[in-house]
Amino acid sequence: MVIAGLVAALGWFPHERWQLRTLQRLIPMVSISDDPIVEQAVEQFEWTQYADYGTVRIGRIERPARLFAGSRRWVQDVPVPPGGARYEAHVGALGEPVEVRVGTSRTSVLEISARAGDWTAVTFDLDASQGATQRLTFEVVSDPEVVTAWSAETVTPLKTDLRAPDVILISLDTVRRDQLTPYAPSLWTTPNLATFAREAVRFDRAIATSSWTIGSHSVLFTGEFLAGSLGYDSRVEPEEYTLPEIFAANGYRTYGVSGGPYTDPRWGLHQGFDEYVVSGARENAREATSRAVEWIRDDPNTPKFLFLNLFDAHEHLELSDDVQRLTGITADIPSILWHELDYRQRPITPDIRMRLLNAYRAELRSIDEHLGQLFAFLKQSGRWDRTVVIVWADHGQLLGERGNIGHAYTLEEELLNVPLIIKPARGTLPAPRTYPHVFQEDDLFSLVQAVAGLKTEAGEEIMGSIAADRPVKRLAFSTIHHDPLPALVAHPRWRSATQWAVRDQTHKIVRDLEGRTVAYDISSDEERIVPLPSTDPLLLPALDGFQSWLRQRPATRTIGPLSPAEIERLRSLGYIR
Repeated sequence: MVIAGLVAALGWFPHERWQLRTLQRLIPMVSISDDPIVEQAVEQFEWTQYADYGTVRIGRIERPARLFAGSRRWVQDVPVPPGGARYEAHVGALGEPVEVRVGTSRTSVLEISARAGDWTAVTFDLDASQGATQRLTFEVVSDPEVVTAWSAETVTPLKTDLRAPDVILISLDTVRRDQLTPYAPSLWTTPNLATFAREAVRFDRAIATSSWTIGSHSVLFTGEFLAGSLGYDSRVEPEEYTLPEIFAANGYRTYGVSGGPYTDPRWGLHQGFDEYVVSGARENAREATSRAVEWIRDDPNTPKFLFLNLFDAHEHLELSDDVQRLTGITADIPSILWHELDYRQRPITPDIRMRLLNAYRAELRSIDEHLGQLFAFLKQSGRWDRTVVIVWADHGQLLGERGNIGHAYTLEEELLNVPLIIKPARGTLPAPRTYPHVFQEDDLFSLVQAVAGLKTEAGEEIMGSIAADRPVKRLAFSTIHHDPLPALVAHPRWRSATQWAVRDQTHKIVRDLEGRTVAYDISSDEERIVPLPSTDPLLLPALDGFQSWLRQRPATRTIGPLSPAEIERLRSLGYIR
């Protein structure tokens, strides 16, 4: 109790969560039947069974869905919030189109022809005057041999403030703060971001809660540290309400693009998106920003929440022809060379270090070029002032520091102190233009809502602190956990299965599962080890409190073993070997 009181007094324990009450999850996604026709179609549909739901991938779009063969009819009672609601599902067919008929309480019938090989929206409005609960009749008409995918369904309120701003959350995967022009003006890596930052709030001590993708993204999307194993076989729980689900419940259309494997549906970050595009090529900034423009153009009148995970800066740094033409950089870091450097089979000489930096900066310059085109579209279309844009990185990257490259194994400063730049809508800008205080990533969950105008007590409190240029919290915490698999333990940068860190403005303490505790001075650009007594005496008990609090958190559930394809994807990106 003493430790808990101390940590609470320092302003660390999370704010009370705003509980969502309007989003309806109508049909839980369960395993498919033993129908042999369906079983034969599973591979063609790319249907995947996760812990308690299945997803179907058609083209590049993956959705939680059920599969069934032939015609099917069912009745469903749907709760309708005051003011009416919009029902939405998606249907896809294998081989031939299917006909969909929906009857509502008003006896009207909606008929839709769902084309084969693509997702077709089934969407209509429900009038609240017809009752708080309405009975819907669904019928799918097809040949017995045709397999249909029916996606998860949502009901969202119709009472939408059309003046609500669009929100674009841009995740720069594996991007370091000190390599971006807004933070390092001598580098011309990201001139468009530098221009963007002049209209925004730049956070100088934004601290990631983990040094790899799923850990950081899960906290951003849920506002919660997830205890237990956030390793290769864990995910965000379906019971968690995520940012896209909250925006959907407030009348937003929600769209997402996954750049790397750890933002794919397997790990639960797709929850709440109307459309979610799974990862493709590593250099995906062009595709992601182009899709954002298309989504906005296709439905200009409904507010949108967009999540774009840009993966270009992630290893390996093999530069495409487009990046080479744009930057003039041709000496890249192919996968074989990256592995040799990562496993210390080849030293990082000054020449190799410069080659690493140049290839990394070339990828950043390419990302910036595509972000500039997205920003230009928003300005030319008149939407810039009504759009919230958040640019954030989930973690950084080691580029030769202390003889290492990569991320995900440690809690070093180059990995945790990440870029965060927020442009509010309509020119409203909380002072100051730069925020110098420690800002912990789990507070971004509430801040994104507040900047968009979604009223929450936590968000309003955070906004007030930023506007007044006072710390939101005095301390920030980070953690990382991996199951000690032989391939991971063999890595030269392996330190411990679990590590925890606490920091203030000038110092950081890191402790691992074996009890080793190391203090660092982080007041300059590069961290350096210092004696533990030189740190604030409150840091160590605060770290004790953080570890104790995490142990009380519900453990995440695992999703079963990785498939051979998923293992190969992770191996190609250097996560495992």
